[in-house]
Amino acid sequence: SLARFRKPFYALLLIWLVVMCLPSALTEYAPNFRRAIGALPATILLCAVGFDFVWTRIAHANWQSQNARAKYVAYAALLALLGVSAFWSARAYFADWASSRGLFYSFDAGLLRVAQTLAARPREEQIYFSPEYSEHYTVIWAFDGRPVSSFDGRSILVLPDSNRAASYGIITHEDQQTLAELARAFSQSALPQSILDASGQTYAALVTFPAGTRNAIEPPHALSIRAGEFASLRGYALMPDAPERGDTLRVRLYWDVASAAEKNYTAFVHLVGPHNPATNSPLWAQEDKQPGRGTYPTTRWQSGETIIEDFVLKIPPEAATGDYKIQAGMYLLETGERVPLSSDGARLPDDAVTLSEIQLR
Repeated sequence: SLARFRKPFYALLLIWLVVMCLPSALTEYAPNFRRAIGALPATILLCAVGFDFVWTRIAHANWQSQNARAKYVAYAALLALLGVSAFWSARAYFADWASSRGLFYSFDAGLLRVAQTLAARPREEQIYFSPEYSEHYTVIWAFDGRPVSSFDGRSILVLPDSNRAASYGIITHEDQQTLAELARAFSQSALPQSILDASGQTYAALVTFPAGTRNAIEPPHALSIRAGEFASLRGYALMPDAPERGDTLRVRLYWDVASAAEKNYTAFVHLVGPHNPATNSPLWAQEDKQPGRGTYPTTRWQSGETIIEDFVLKIPPEAATGDYKIQAGMYLLETGERVPLSSDGARLPDDAVTLSEIQLR
């Protein structure tokens, strides 16, 4: 009586399997077991249906009396195949997969070790972590409530308050520049402690700077521009110094932090000059972004820190002949309201500081 439901049931299983595999098939880095986990019950049921189908065919086959033993041989062969399949599946899971070096990354072994090592540092130390992993569950669990300043060192450099000891955990497997930047900034530090992955390759580095260690970084062009009540723009670097049409202009800003800001501000660097028909304004090139591309917002800045970040502008080949200014500042993204900028107590026009002036002829 249930036979009539078999075909619809099989069709439903196949539809279920396909639909549950779609998120994995249509997204990046497929397959991914978390996205495809809904397909697991359908897969198991299809395997069970196949086994039941073969078992039923054996049971209802028209065996000749002289081949009565063949029925039991068929049962034994089916069970043997099932046993071999179970053996190889267990071996693949408990032996081959369990010894895979990739499990170091699959199970966040490196993240856990780095976070636990940092969490065990003296409580008076400031803890930094790069790239930005502060919302990762493994890291949250390992730090167990201890404050940590996490940022993406591939897009921003955060230097600590010199009055406090500071320890950095840097996942060099992902962030390959912060350790080198710290070495250039500080001449005194504990030797980096390396953490290796399962294949013996460097996964992370831990480095500590004692209290009183002052960074040696000085901007090529010094400034003293007050930004609201929370920071000062100490200077900038410009590469190249005399850009031409079509050049890629890199501007590095150096911020000294007085306190955390009350709001998350967006920093900008703009190239302004003659009227641009494309923008119907003086704007010819720009980069606007929250610090660290959102990984170290101004609400998380801390007193005494130095924040260093690069902005990249492409000067259009069709840029008009004339005088241009490279300007910088900050604003609130939701409203466009700019952070007040002042120099020697005088507020700057349009709350934008002119870093450099260039001529395109």
